[in-house]
Amino acid sequence: MFTYIDSLEDLSFLNKELLLKPYLGVDTEFRRTTKDNMRLALLQVNDGEEIYLIDAVLISNPGDSCDFLFSDAVKKIFHSCKEDLEAIYSWTGSIMKNLFDTQLANSFLDGQYSIGYQGLVEERLDIILDKKETRSNWIRRPLSDSQLSYAASDVEYLIHLFAEQEEALIETNKLDWHDEDIEAL
Repeated sequence: MFTYIDSLEDLSFLNKELLLKPYLGVDTEFRRTTKDNMRLALLQVNDGEEIYLIDAVLISNPGDSCDFLFSDAVKKIFHSCKEDLEAIYSWTGSIMKNLFDTQLANSFLDGQYSIGYQGLVEERLDIILDKKETRSNWIRRPLSDSQLSYAASDVEYLIHLFAEQEEALIETNKLDWHDEDIEAL
């Protein structure tokens, strides 16, 4: 289940709640037409209790209603974050900080670097995700039930993966390596 956020008023209310969370699983759906032209369509956020799908097409200018993305107090957990960071920047004009990347962490823990989210969830949690909507049109509205379910599943397990990986990185003294690579992004 998820909550669909399609107005600036609802996003502003949600922002206040998310600023109080220690960490969030985050993913995006976007359309890229050229190397430098990217448009965020959907921002998915899991706060550990609920999943929110934020419509960046209907909320074209979030202003300061998504400060949780830029808060030093809230860790944002991604899988393969480079394009997500570009997409969020295209929507907000701001650079994110306090990030954790499960793909990067997996590589430091002697796993494959190029593993996708679906593969990592299957490998670590023995759960198979449906990835049929990966290449669908995320700009066109309304989004289908299938697209919305897919989008929600993309953040469903990020916090679980993060908790497991952060602990392993600390035990192996590799958390600083992860954080240095994130800073370089």
